[in-house]
Amino acid sequence: MDICPTLLDLAGISHPAPTYQGREVVPMRGASMLPWLTGKEERVHAKDFVNGWELCGRGAIRKANWKAVFIPKPKGPEKWQLYDLSKDAGEIDDLAEEHPDKLKELLGRWEKYVVDCGVVPLQPELGTYVAATEEQMQENVWMEYDYWKPGALEEREKFMREPKRFK
Repeated sequence: MDICPTLLDLAGISHPAPTYQGREVVPMRGASMLPWLTGKEERVHAKDFVNGWELCGRGAIRKANWKAVFIPKPKGPEKWQLYDLSKDAGEIDDLAEEHPDKLKELLGRWEKYVVDCGVVPLQPELGTYVAATEEQMQENVWMEYDYWKPGALEEREKFMREPKRFK
């Protein structure tokens, strides 16, 4: 999240949000690491900075030393877990039952992250399915080739389409 702002800073250019060539552009998340890399700042983000991320049905949200993690089965318990990284950097002791208010706070931040970033929750535990998601990711609109369908490899042309592109 901080790599692109850092590269733009190194290049001496700024992100074009809120518009570029007449089109709306989403603001970039993250901050330049350059002040930290050059020793001008002690950190990239404030101590209480909130950061979320998700990948392949997994999710995590962190604020200061607290981190909530969701890992689906079979690799995880398929529930949100809570860790105090100042005492448990290896994420061994799940504190979700001992600190339900802290977990609730982080999950509220997770919901905001889901909406702000357009996350498509692959599990109900990963957030509310946002109606806007359907508008952003309509079926048969953005895919050029339905490669997974039976017969697609043998008769490629039948499974191709030309989605509308931004001009």
